[in-house]
Amino acid sequence: MNGVAGFILARNSPQVGRAVASLRAAVDDVLVVDTGSTDDTPRRAAEAGGQVITRRWEGFGSARRVAVDELRRQGHTWAVFIDSDEYLEPQASSALRQVAMAGLAGDGFRLQLNDWVTTPTRRFRFRTGYRTRLFRLEVARYEPRMLVHESPRIVGAQRLPIAIEHDYFEPGSVRPEKVFRYGLLWAVVNHARRPKPAWLQYVSHLARNLVVKGALWRGGLDAFEPARLEARYHAEKHRALARLQTGAYGEVLAAFERGAYPEVLAQVDRALAARR
Repeated sequence: MNGVAGFILARNSPQVGRAVASLRAAVDDVLVVDTGSTDDTPRRAAEAGGQVITRRWEGFGSARRVAVDELRRQGHTWAVFIDSDEYLEPQASSALRQVAMAGLAGDGFRLQLNDWVTTPTRRFRFRTGYRTRLFRLEVARYEPRMLVHESPRIVGAQRLPIAIEHDYFEPGSVRPEKVFRYGLLWAVVNHARRPKPAWLQYVSHLARNLVVKGALWRGGLDAFEPARLEARYHAEKHRALARLQTGAYGEVLAAFERGAYPEVLAQVDRALAARR
């Protein structure tokens, strides 16, 4: 298998067994980094064929770095990752196994990611994109400061027509608290950027997903709720960034700048609690 392994991050993940099983059909070894589950996620991951290790939650960058370092320690040279609410269809698992067995060249590959919306009456593809999900472990650059929207930073990654399916949205599954938390974390990580008008971010992302990405044509009126939520998130990122640059959340930013990432996460949760 040319040293290819898979990894998944999990915490209280209802679909972790499906994710592990679909990845195990593509690669022989799957590492699951559990970041503090309070349910039986570790047991279900192990029963599906995953090797489970537990680490304290310190952000996405730290968790993925743990996975990369552990797989390198075990002697693997390549990794493919999916999230615990993602999976590979059987044909995609088979195609990925064939690609890995044939040998991999370069530093990384961008796989197709299909985001799906499920309502009580229908299921439709919300959008499709490409993400770097298969890469050489020695060139992956995950850093603890990557608290959210982390990327392995692979230069020159090529597209590979193998699809990962993502259960992106069900009505009522994503609460406003998550939008605020991830928006503020993004702003802290990107505090040196210049904020863009929040209203413009909202309008542009709404149009992008509904029209440019085609969600409206595939999902009709059912596409509006996830599109509005996505647009609201991008608006919140820049709204939080503007607040940060005018002096709000000073303790959060100070903790980030001294590398106290668990403290950053705790302070963001306290800021969220204060909004309720």
